[in-house]
Amino acid sequence: KDEIQSKKIFIMEPTTAIFIALDDCIEDLHCMLENLNLNEKEIILIPINDSTQTNQIKSGLHWTLLVYSHNKFSMFLDS
Repeated sequence: KDEIQSKKIFIMEPTTAIFIALDDCIEDLHCMLENLNLNEKEIILIPINDSTQTNQIKSGLHWTLLVYSHNKFSMFLDS
């Protein structure tokens, strides 16, 4: 996993995705996204759920996977 992820694919942690979705501080979001170096990855996998609580890792009931490729495609895989 680490070898694949480090070169071309970034698999976002669910807690990071929830934080990005729910945080309203632009400075925090900019800093976090910059540190992830997403522009260096070919494919970004983002697990998304219907959680509204940033303090509970296993909250939310419905999951979707966002698959994003720079300038190529994006799609949702819905469970």
